[in-house]
Amino acid sequence: MADKIEKFEFDKGKIISAKRLATIMKDKRKGKKKFCFILGSGASVESGIPTGITLIKQWMKELLEMASVDEICSNEATIKKDKKLKFDFRKDILPKWENKEVLGSEYYFDVYSLRFYPDPTDGYYFYEEKFSKAVPSFGYNALAQILSDGLGSNLVITTNFDSLVEDALFIYTDKKPLVINHEALAGYAADFSIDRPVIAKVHRGLYFDPLNTPEETDELKGKWADILGSIFKYYTPVVIGYGGGDESLMKCLENPDVKMENGIYWCYRDKSGLPDDRILKLITNKNGLLVKIAGFDAVMLALGNALMPDKIEPENVRNYLKKQCDDRVSDYQKHYTELMKESSEKTKPESESERDFKEEAKVLDKRVEEIQSKKSEFELTAWDYFSKGNRAYLENNFYKAIDYYDKTIELD
Repeated sequence: MADKIEKFEFDKGKIISAKRLATIMKDKRKGKKKFCFILGSGASVESGIPTGITLIKQWMKELLEMASVDEICSNEATIKKDKKLKFDFRKDILPKWENKEVLGSEYYFDVYSLRFYPDPTDGYYFYEEKFSKAVPSFGYNALAQILSDGLGSNLVITTNFDSLVEDALFIYTDKKPLVINHEALAGYAADFSIDRPVIAKVHRGLYFDPLNTPEETDELKGKWADILGSIFKYYTPVVIGYGGGDESLMKCLENPDVKMENGIYWCYRDKSGLPDDRILKLITNKNGLLVKIAGFDAVMLALGNALMPDKIEPENVRNYLKKQCDDRVSDYQKHYTELMKESSEKTKPESESERDFKEEAKVLDKRVEEIQSKKSEFELTAWDYFSKGNRAYLENNFYKAIDYYDKTIELD
């Protein structure tokens, strides 16, 4: 730790463990204190989305493979005519790269602009591909439970474009979140009467023209700065996976007019060493604490064990997910059977729309039959036999229907 405190003397007593953070949150929530979570790219790593620093490495390698240094610098000069770059490629970025130094998150937006020159929107397709493969990791279940347990810690503020938080809420809870994908809707984040989970994306969502260049992330758009200022009066922020690489959110957090009545808890990976001096100063000025963690999933495990151990226990999660799946399949099968039965009834003259409906039902039924006919007897599932039983029943072949239903019960 000493190597990081040469320029700024940080109080070692302001460092706590993840388990202690969990205890603090448990105690304070009994007193109706509200917490919010500030998530950066580090919270998405275990879900399969690379961090900003990992992407910088990838983009730098690709950039130097596709163009010479002179060409990159020429592109940089063109970009600077219209856009704000924080660093000079030849003077600041390249020497660090050649010396195998780690390029911190502060270089992210410049490298992004250079890598996807001349059209930054190509970067959106890159993100779309990455995000489409991402699945919420273990920690997102615990986060979803905290956001939806009704005790007031229902807010996530994130610089990420991904949908991992909302995906986890859909998977693990019955709560539908309010997702704020654009600054035009920012006011809803400060509506403290909303008890459903709220996800505030201060750099916008992926499909809302996300902000990802230096000039776009220099200041928070719209009224976000004022709104976050009002939020932090009531919510104590817990920062996970955010390195302060953008100026916009960092400036808001650093603003002396932004009051954090109960401080701020800033999580950092223990193996990576302390955050930079800028973050250490922020924590000191806001009377906050540093929390050493092993990663996003690890800190969320500690919070889950302290706050709602039953909700994150694997067997309980399995039972919940199985019931959700069974209920949906049962409901779907029920409506399917009712529709097929209706299509087979001929007790009254048919309208044109009713005839069309019966034809569509027959098409679906035929498709199901074709799929089942291609399976061997050993491949047929309980669903297949249930479907066959329904068809036999509709055809008044009751003994055959009973045989199929018996097989359904045997398998499930």
